[in-house]
Parts: sequence; structure tokens; C-alpha cells
Amino acid sequence: RKGGELSPVQALQLAQVLASLSGRGPSTGILDVARQTLGVDVLTVSGGDDDGAGPGVEIGQYLTQDVRVGVEQGFGTGSTAGTVEIELTDELSVESRVQQDGSRVGITWGHDY
Repeated sequence: RKGGELSPVQALQLAQVLASLSGRGPSTGILDVARQTLGVDVLTVSGGDDDGAGPGVEIGQYLTQDVRVGVEQGFGTGSTAGTVEIELTDELSVESRVQQDGSRVGITWGHDY
């Protein structure tokens, strides 16, 4: 995303990461503290996106190094979803999503440079 397309929450998360990397800020942000307090591996707060998804919270836990389960809760009615992501290789993963209006399975490919 471009800087102008970031939600306020995403901008705050980016600012915390940059401050931490520059040595000018705390090494842990508020979401890191909340994640550690809750004992989960993933805690994400989103401000919504261009696809019509509203703001929400995602909490997830890695069962193994390659398998993550999660729950997403939006702030709208019927916006709860359960997710399972399985990393098949370093570049290929499968994600399943179950929500009120149906289930979805997708394959994601990515490459780190």
C-alpha cells in the first residue's frame, strides 16, 4: 500500500516498527504487549480495506511451525470467521476460511527477496 492508503492503526504499527528499528523507540509496541499478555502468536487490528472488509481483529496461534489457526472478528454483524493456514513450502501455503456466508479455500504463493 502507499502511505496515503494506510489506516490509522496500520500507520501506528508502521511508526512503532520504524522507531524500534532506528533505536529511538521501545522494542515492543502495544500490540506486542497485548499479544504476549493473551499468549497468542498473532494479534492484528485492521482498519478495513478497499474490498469492503470493515475493521476487525484477528487472533491466531501456531500449532506447529507450519500450521496456524485463527479467529477473525469484524465490527459488523456476521463478520466472524475461523481460519487455518498450512505452509506447504517456504513459498506455498493453503488457507481455509469458514464464515457465516460460506467457506473458502485458497492457495497463496509468495517469494521473499
